[in-house]
Amino acid sequence: MAHCIDVSTGEAAVFTGSGVSPWHELGITIPGLATADEAMRLAHLGWKAIMRPAGANTLAGFVPAEGYQAVIRSDTNRVLSIVGSRYTPFQNSDMFEFLDSLVSAKLAMYDSAGALHNGQRVWALAKLPQEYRIGREDVIKPYALVTNTHDGTSCIRFLPTTVRVMCQNTLTLALRGQAEGVAIRHCHSMPDKVEEARKKMGLVSAALDKHHEVAVALAARNLNGGEARGYFEQLFPVKLPDVSKTTGTDGAALLSTILDGHQHTEAIVADLLEGARAQTEAEAHRNRELVQRMLGDFELPKNNLPGEEHSGWSAYCAVNDWVDHERNSRGKGVATRLQNRMESVLFKSGATIKREALQVAQERFLG
Repeated sequence: MAHCIDVSTGEAAVFTGSGVSPWHELGITIPGLATADEAMRLAHLGWKAIMRPAGANTLAGFVPAEGYQAVIRSDTNRVLSIVGSRYTPFQNSDMFEFLDSLVSAKLAMYDSAGALHNGQRVWALAKLPQEYRIGREDVIKPYALVTNTHDGTSCIRFLPTTVRVMCQNTLTLALRGQAEGVAIRHCHSMPDKVEEARKKMGLVSAALDKHHEVAVALAARNLNGGEARGYFEQLFPVKLPDVSKTTGTDGAALLSTILDGHQHTEAIVADLLEGARAQTEAEAHRNRELVQRMLGDFELPKNNLPGEEHSGWSAYCAVNDWVDHERNSRGKGVATRLQNRMESVLFKSGATIKREALQVAQERFLG
């Protein structure tokens, strides 16, 4: 399958709201937002993760695998994973209940939800009530995201995030110093941990207010060309260290010691160093091209709305724009690359770049 969206029931398990088309043009798009019940139905997430003993059928009958259990999807009977005996499932309905509890009177409205990899990974994204403005036209909408896996590969993660409406950039929001939100393992103490996470996520409003203050301060900090270039070059170094040296030790001498006794030691060392230099220079060359692209994005109208022209906020948004829409993603076919980009933006290297971009912007421009 060219995409990762779950289609194991014959229907694509994804919905998106606000009239935005879903990945690979699969699933359902609605013009507005959905309630929890609607989101579960539209995204085909009404099934449960059922735990059964793991083992094997033999001539002597079923032989259990001691210490292991199987995670089975209730609607398709598909085995999603084999996990340890301490593994505790977090049901799809629990995601929506958690997000509903963050909004008074359980009025959370959902912008997207779905499942990937036959249901092994699921998510739900709820819009929070408040909105923020940076300048006169730049609107920031806050969301709460819950992601979960039913295959034991990762924790349950509760993550506040924001979206810059003008160019649909997903921005970074740290929760009390936890840049990746709150993560909980699937274990027996999970119910207590979820309740603790609920309390922490209840502080999202305060974190959003702080995020807004930082954004406004960055928007008020005008940059000249040299400052913008310095910011981008700190994120993407264009001059990398000489690979022939390590701290206090000559790299060639170190390699010679490691390869001592080989009749072609000097030639091998030279080849290794030359290869390392070539790789380093290739990375520096890519970064030089990227910095030039960033400087171009820094000038785009969508990053220079009234009240934030050529500012620290403009530079930060240029990085976000590249991560969300321009950065190369691996995969066979357009759909797979877009899917991989989405996962990177929310959970992996793309999210890391954004967090670093915000931190560096604050350090360089706000002191």
